[in-house]
Amino acid sequence: MFFKRLLALVSLSLIAFCAQASDLIRERGIYIDATDTLGIEEVVGKEFGRFNGLLQRGLTPKIRWIRLSIDKSATADTSAVLVLGPHYIAEIALYERHQGGWVQRFVGDRYPSQQVGCPFGQYCFSIELDQLEGNELYLRVATTNGYYVTTKLFDRTALNQENTDLALSAGLECGVLLALIVLSVLLFFSGGGMLAAVFLATQTVALLLTMSVLGVYTQFLTSETAWVDNFVFNVLYVVRLFFSLLLSLAFFKNLVAPAWYLNLAQIIVVVFIVQFCWLLFAPVSLTALAFNFTFVIFWPMVWLIALCQARIRPTMHRGLMLLLATVMIFMLWADMVPALGLTQVDRMLVPGNFGGLVVSIFMSFLVANEVRIRRLNNQNVATELARRQARNALEHQQVKERSMMIDMLTHELKNPLAAIRMAAGSLKVSLLQLPPAETSEANERISSMIQAIHGMNTVIERCVQVDSLDQKKIAFRPEELDLEDVLQDALRETTDPSRITLHVASPGLVFNTDPSLLSVVVANLLDNALKYSLPKSPITMTATLDDAGVFTLVVENIIGPSGTPDPASVFSRYYRGEHTHASSGTGLGLYLVKSICDILGGEVTCRHTVEKIYFLVTLKS
Repeated sequence: MFFKRLLALVSLSLIAFCAQASDLIRERGIYIDATDTLGIEEVVGKEFGRFNGLLQRGLTPKIRWIRLSIDKSATADTSAVLVLGPHYIAEIALYERHQGGWVQRFVGDRYPSQQVGCPFGQYCFSIELDQLEGNELYLRVATTNGYYVTTKLFDRTALNQENTDLALSAGLECGVLLALIVLSVLLFFSGGGMLAAVFLATQTVALLLTMSVLGVYTQFLTSETAWVDNFVFNVLYVVRLFFSLLLSLAFFKNLVAPAWYLNLAQIIVVVFIVQFCWLLFAPVSLTALAFNFTFVIFWPMVWLIALCQARIRPTMHRGLMLLLATVMIFMLWADMVPALGLTQVDRMLVPGNFGGLVVSIFMSFLVANEVRIRRLNNQNVATELARRQARNALEHQQVKERSMMIDMLTHELKNPLAAIRMAAGSLKVSLLQLPPAETSEANERISSMIQAIHGMNTVIERCVQVDSLDQKKIAFRPEELDLEDVLQDALRETTDPSRITLHVASPGLVFNTDPSLLSVVVANLLDNALKYSLPKSPITMTATLDDAGVFTLVVENIIGPSGTPDPASVFSRYYRGEHTHASSGTGLGLYLVKSICDILGGEVTCRHTVEKIYFLVTLKS
């Protein structure tokens, strides 16, 4: 509904803009005074070319003479009003012949004045038709701020119609811009973010520029200070183009913009900043005006090419953006046709100003659609985030419940196992009093039972340690320790210390690390070597500490029946080799080694040859 009303306002504004009151001028001609020295008597005899409103394409200011041939018989009024625009022409001198001589009058921003009855943004001369000799008027135009000038001669009736049409057009144009500002505010608060904010700034500056174009500031604020009016107009024009550039960049926030486009945009931004600073010294620069004119014509095409190369999803959204961008370019170019001198200039005040207004309407469709797409994406992201948070909460609850279950099982299993182990030890001591021939078999069974109890304790301890890792309860508490003592203690705690040979590079190796965590690493590596090496084969553990303070521990053993593990999975949780299921195990030992090495700030790797397998731990103090 909002967009329908907006389009209705644009249609009414376009009708009012295109409405034309009857004009008394039959023919317009132009002559360029290259010397800037000719007077009216010398100019009258010159050959004038056809004038369509265009003043200049070059960057060098020149004096233009405009000849207006009028039709006095087209009206019954004896007085008329010559309406000239736009209001920011530097100087316009009117020459009309009375009683054999030429009368000269001035208007323009060098001659500011309050002109009652003159349309907004225009200059006016009252013409007494019955006192005018001949049918020709001459204008001498000196400007550094305009490319064209509109010339119309109205009787009083036509002037009233012109005022009404221009007032309606100006009111509707400002109304459309106000509606776009309201829309951009709504889009911003509905999640439009930076795109809606830049669009708001663009339309706000466009409204301020339109008021300058319509002469509001000249008539009410800067009527006696033409320099200020020029300065305000050019500043607003540069700022509007600057925000238009930012708006084109804002569309690529969630897209992958081509690198060349971003580089080119940075250069244009620098040019606008330099131009803005230069306005403080010279409010009018023909070079800057030419650059701005070129930017208005070509930048939309550059933006369209960048959109074609960008990855826009979904496809329907991409098609809509490209279609509307193409339509906007054609409409803007159509509005620029008079400024290029390809058709008669009637009411154009600023090149592309009305076309820019229509482009803003279509841009609002693009912005609204882009905001809708981004809002949907944000909703999807929020939904996914909520889903992940719920899943994380569920996993956290499951980890907590698993931890509680492990604590319960640990408590329930450790006490009976300890009692069984004590009973087995007492039984073994009692059997020592009997003859060996009678107790050998019983001793072997009791030893197997004690070894099985030790294995169950190891499994329980690993589960507790893994749970502590999951709960992040393991703290790193480093201290100075003798490495050989730690390694000897771990060796004695194994099930078969006789198979293990310890090599320490030099006695008295002191290293700063957590002793309890290092003991877990060594114990699991030795247990893994004892379990999966050939029975009764030797196991070697080598410890070194280099000058840089790097501690290296290598555990090597002969490869057993289970073969070599997968290097990519050997440190994964619950991983067990293809041929290891004949041996008891949980697949947690090497996972603990890797996790604790990460906590200690080190790393562990696995290597193997045809006969042996090596686990290498490296820690830095």
